[in-house]
Amino acid sequence: LPQSKYPPRFALARSDARINFALNCGSAGGPDGIPVYRAHTLDAQLDRNARYVLRATAQVRASGKAVSVTLPKICQWYADDFGKGKAANLVKCLEKYLSAEQQELLRAASGARRVKFLPYSFVCRPLSLLPDDATSCQFVDTP
Repeated sequence: LPQSKYPPRFALARSDARINFALNCGSAGGPDGIPVYRAHTLDAQLDRNARYVLRATAQVRASGKAVSVTLPKICQWYADDFGKGKAANLVKCLEKYLSAEQQELLRAASGARRVKFLPYSFVCRPLSLLPDDATSCQFVDTP
C-alpha cells in the first residue's frame, strides 16, 4: 500500500510475494478456503498457503535439457512482487514452494526455462474457513 495514501501502520515495510497466495477473492480460479491468520503463526501460514496454491496448480515439465513451468495467473499479474517481474525471477522466488519432484526437475534442467500461466476463472463460488491443520485446498479447473 502506498504510504502517502495510508497511515504507516497499514503499509508493508517490505514486499512479501507470499501475500498473493494468502488473499482470496472468492472466484473459481483461487483456493476454496480461507485460513484464519494469527500473528504468532503468520510466517508459517504464508509459507503453507504458497505451498498449497503452487502444489495444486503449478506444473513443471522437462523436455531434454529444457524445462517448461506453468504457474497460476496471479503470478503473471503481480510478477513484480516476485522479483523484477521477469520469468527467471518468478521461478527462483517460487521454487522452494514447489514439490520435491518439481524442484528436482528445475535443478536438473540445464537448458532454457519457459514460463507459462494458467487461465483464471472469475466465476464466483462459495468459500469455507480452513482449519489450522489443513494440508490442501481445491481449485476449479478452467477451460
